[in-house]
Amino acid sequence: MKTPIVITGIACVLAMTGCGGGKTAGDTTSSTSNSATATQSATLARLKAAVRSSLSAYHRLSVRSLWSNTIDSHQVAIAGPALSNLRAALAQRRTRGVRVRLLSDRFHITSIHLDPSFATATALVADPQRVQPYGYDGRPLGRAVNLNEHARIELHRAERPLRFVVWKVSATK
Repeated sequence: MKTPIVITGIACVLAMTGCGGGKTAGDTTSSTSNSATATQSATLARLKAAVRSSLSAYHRLSVRSLWSNTIDSHQVAIAGPALSNLRAALAQRRTRGVRVRLLSDRFHITSIHLDPSFATATALVADPQRVQPYGYDGRPLGRAVNLNEHARIELHRAERPLRFVVWKVSATK
């Protein structure tokens, strides 16, 4: 009769202590899950920072090209259809003899969306600005103009893991 009481007592003790470490196993799973989520969040944050960096580099390139009507030969911020469209616009301005000086600029990124594969990203940007067209002789052509440009920018991941390039730019409302 005393044996079942001892077994029952041992069973109660094991149940109260988690049956030999069941709580520890649950904590390990939870901590592994939290660690994976933290790692994934950190990777996502680094990728979004890379997108922001690429958009900033593209914006600096665009501003420089407004006045010079040229693109640096070793630029890394733009490729694909966006590059060919920018070159065509620069050629057209050179042909017309027009340069554009940026008087004020409030470029900001409205949103960034990363594709689940992390190979592409889409960003919405707003760029309220004031510009003044000039001729190649340095004289202003007309008055300064206020622009409120909004664009949807598609970016592709470059060969380096944490770098994106602007691939396609389209105007939005």
